[in-house]
Amino acid sequence: RTVTEAIIALGHSLKLEVVAEGVESAQTADYLKQQHCDQAQGYWFSKPLSPAGLAQWCAQYDVS
Repeated sequence: RTVTEAIIALGHSLKLEVVAEGVESAQTADYLKQQHCDQAQGYWFSKPLSPAGLAQWCAQYDVS
């Protein structure tokens, strides 16, 4: 947790958007949100998708 918090703080102090990779649980996603992590990706949100699968996912959630 200490390292994660330091990385997020460092990124923000450099005016960077911080992206967490490998998020696999709701607990981790919630923790990162509490720490003001800007973006996250990993199996908790979606398994890897093919280009066609991504287009279908985006259409399902109305993401353009």
